[in-house]
Amino acid sequence: MPRSRSTPSPATGPRRDARPRPNDETFHLLTLVFNVTMALEQLATVPPRELKIHKGMLSLTTIDRLYASTVELKGVAIVATLPGRCGSILIDANHRIARALDDGLTTFPGHVLTVEQSRGICANPKLFDRLKDA
Repeated sequence: MPRSRSTPSPATGPRRDARPRPNDETFHLLTLVFNVTMALEQLATVPPRELKIHKGMLSLTTIDRLYASTVELKGVAIVATLPGRCGSILIDANHRIARALDDGLTTFPGHVLTVEQSRGICANPKLFDRLKDA
């Protein structure tokens, strides 16, 4: 799945919605677009918790194992919760989680967003809402 990663730029004013600004990091799940930069901004003052990690967290992502072996295990993971019975998806730290698992770790610091928080960082919330009927 396509994913763009770039260095986040300072905000140029309050955000009205989750549509990505230039240089925002995003995660794409089919036609859903999650604004990872916006999530990180909102979570900046929230202490992470230790998340139990497993291979299944990476099932919807293509992992470049060579790249994963070079990433530092710092920062936090972000898991978005989808509506209805759609479950959740790792939207940030995929390569760090892959590295952590390869290194034998079973936990990683991160945040699990509520459905409401996940909708708030989704660039196409109407499509997000349609998932509850899936």
